[in-house]
Amino acid sequence: MKKPLPILIVLLLGFSFLQAQSQNYVVGETYIGEAGFVYISTGNLVHIEGNITTVRNITTAQRGMLAFAESADWISSNSSFVNGYVRSHRSDAFVFPVGQGVYRPAAISNATNAAPTDAAYYNTAQYSETNLADKLLAISNESWIIQGTVATTITLSWTTDISAFADNMNDLCVAGWKSSISKWVEVPSEVDLISPIFGIASELDTKGTISTTSPVVPNSYAAYTLGRKCHAPPTLLFDTLAAYQYMPIDLILAVDTIPGMTYIFYTNLDKTGPLSSSVVTYTPPKDDYYVTANNEKCESDPSRIILKDPCPEYLEDAEGHPYKVVSLMGRCWTENLQTTLNPVTNEQILFANPYTCTECAAQLDTIFGLLYTWQAAVGISLTTPIQGICPNGWHIPSQAEWRLLERYSAQLMSMNYWLDPPGGGTDDFDFTALPAGWYNGAIERYQDLYGFAGWWASDAPTETTANYFSMNYYCDTLQQSEMKKSNGLSVRCVMN
Repeated sequence: MKKPLPILIVLLLGFSFLQAQSQNYVVGETYIGEAGFVYISTGNLVHIEGNITTVRNITTAQRGMLAFAESADWISSNSSFVNGYVRSHRSDAFVFPVGQGVYRPAAISNATNAAPTDAAYYNTAQYSETNLADKLLAISNESWIIQGTVATTITLSWTTDISAFADNMNDLCVAGWKSSISKWVEVPSEVDLISPIFGIASELDTKGTISTTSPVVPNSYAAYTLGRKCHAPPTLLFDTLAAYQYMPIDLILAVDTIPGMTYIFYTNLDKTGPLSSSVVTYTPPKDDYYVTANNEKCESDPSRIILKDPCPEYLEDAEGHPYKVVSLMGRCWTENLQTTLNPVTNEQILFANPYTCTECAAQLDTIFGLLYTWQAAVGISLTTPIQGICPNGWHIPSQAEWRLLERYSAQLMSMNYWLDPPGGGTDDFDFTALPAGWYNGAIERYQDLYGFAGWWASDAPTETTANYFSMNYYCDTLQQSEMKKSNGLSVRCVMN
């Protein structure tokens, strides 16, 4: 037959309300029966030198309870603990001396006489260990049941080696069982550098604590435990990647990659349009992509990658003439030059002339640029790339650079000014090849205005001839040929 509870408590503790301003020792195994309640009143300090067991009834009213008044406290001289429920009425941080087979204290504040907080530790998870929300990889096989109605910082502890559970402390989190979705979820938290419970640095292989980073109403979760989150670090929240227009670019270059992490790229912020490869062709106006980092089952929030053309929008020469700059095949190209001053010597260029004809439009040179002999444009240089009459930091394109454009042909031609038929090109890339004609030095005449575009290449000249690339109104293919250096052609520049 079960003994009446009040008699049992008297036998074990002597009285159920310890007197004020006293120190009391609880030695050996002590039991508080079902619905039993022992209240440690204000000012009392309890030395626990053995385990106190309380009944762990699922019904709150039937639980055994060791309760501490607002200023009551306890000391555990040998890591003894309460194997069951403890109640705090203290407003300051109270360390619950709880455990079950192992000492696992928790710390909670903001309790009051009117709104106390209860806590107990269970050495097994009280809810499914496999029902985990996103970004939570695992939970430890244990639970703290913490109940209270006042928001507070919750601190959980470990007192054994948990390095097998978490590789590093950044992987640890507080997990809470959310009854509405029947899952363990991550509760925003971080490991305490100096434990508020133990007063020492937290270490995975010894002991330490982890605390919520903002106040939590304990009743928000049916139970708490240690969680291991997939620590998919965010990529840069905003990153800019230099990319030439119409050229392939590997988006992974914008990511500070981490071994073991998988990165998925998307065309949209809502993670629609996943890309099968991280390599894309930068084709304006599309200039942004998104990336997520994935570790095991977890995925970070999308981070934006903006592709930015390294070419300037405009370039000015020494005389202040502005040139539109376009990005094509990994190079920055200017419009046809119209400068008359050498950028290095600041001297007048000996042959820098506009196309002249009796019926030409006024200021044709501001549209088509000037024509230059090879010697005037390129000159003699012992270094490469050859600057010639290009502004500092730019150079006359080589044959290899011109050949990069051979695949485009009519797509390079201006839509205007070309003889019709057959008419202009499509100018898909704003290269705007204009039919400025050429100067025939042998007969000192300007020829093929509106029907021919030609540009000098800087390298591999002979004594009297040089390489050039051209397009005709009747043949839109970019072609390489040779011409006497004394003839005049258009000049474009490429950024170094």
